[in-house]
Amino acid sequence: MGIVVCITLLLTLAVLRPSPWSGALTDQSPIGFYVVVTIASGMFGAWNAFYGLTHLFSFWGVAGLVSGLAMLCASLVLVIERSKGVSIDHFARTALVVVLAIAFFLYVITLVQINLGLAYLGQS
Repeated sequence: MGIVVCITLLLTLAVLRPSPWSGALTDQSPIGFYVVVTIASGMFGAWNAFYGLTHLFSFWGVAGLVSGLAMLCASLVLVIERSKGVSIDHFARTALVVVLAIAFFLYVITLVQINLGLAYLGQS
């Protein structure tokens, strides 16, 4: 499940912030891709949030809850922006992108460590 969530985090970041080097926040991706990423972000965000709530007192429970809530917020932002044509506050969007990026790197680093047989964060 970590690989699926990691890929979904990356795609959500790609839609929320198409180019980190330019100031443009508009996404020109096809509507089908946009809808798939929005649905996946909401679905896997709900899964992560549920996992986090059921494992609240472990490292990965807290990480799942934070990343899940961020993915749910991102999915909501994507729906609002595409349907209403309204852009959210720049600071809020940047904060959401930062949280998603941190979660993405946490998942990627952990997946690499697991595949190499190394110790990883939250390991019992």
